[in-house]
Amino acid sequence: MHVTTSNEESSRATTISPSTASGIPAIGKVGRVAGPLSAEAILDLLKEPRAIVAGVVYLQDEKYTFRVHEGGKEWSVHGSPDVEAFVSRVPQTDILLTHSPPHHILDLNGAMPPTPSGCPVLAACLLTGALRPRLHVFGHIHEARGAYVHVWGQEGDHDLGAQNASQLHVHGILQEDGVKSERVPPVETLSAGDHGQTVFVNAANSPPRGGRKVPAGEPGVEPVVVDLLEEGE
Repeated sequence: MHVTTSNEESSRATTISPSTASGIPAIGKVGRVAGPLSAEAILDLLKEPRAIVAGVVYLQDEKYTFRVHEGGKEWSVHGSPDVEAFVSRVPQTDILLTHSPPHHILDLNGAMPPTPSGCPVLAACLLTGALRPRLHVFGHIHEARGAYVHVWGQEGDHDLGAQNASQLHVHGILQEDGVKSERVPPVETLSAGDHGQTVFVNAANSPPRGGRKVPAGEPGVEPVVVDLLEEGE
């Protein structure tokens, strides 16, 4: 499965391509154009016949379900570009796609000093358990690109402490106050209905504004691949 979120300079939309889903062909190159596009032109690109044939599903404040193979687990995905306005209406889902990160999760910007700039409303929904996706994919804060596994406590959590991708070290996570906490290793695969951990991915696919231009897929902006396993795999 390949999951992407568009950046603010395009349409602030959210797309998913379940390239290995039953009966859906792998995604190909939908199109390439030069120069900036209007939001309307980008939407047309995402909804045109070639995109549909390639398996692109455009999500805007809606839920989508799919199976990787016939008879397999039904996965649910919810995409919402305008998080704060719609987050209270987002249902429980396996995979959550948003434009912005939650507050304090891979959201430090390039200011001096770096400032957490994720969405507090989204973070509150995660902390209270109103939302507990297995996988949460976002972008927007290009400096904070990376991934983090959060294990939720038995009686809820009171802090989401992950920071920038550059601060995710081998032996610990460097907090804003300079104190390291141990990284949380992946634990057993989640069983159906058990949302005891969430994989957070900041999948920004280009450097921050003003940074060195790096072609898509090159070092520093490689695709982030997450394998979600069904029970028994």
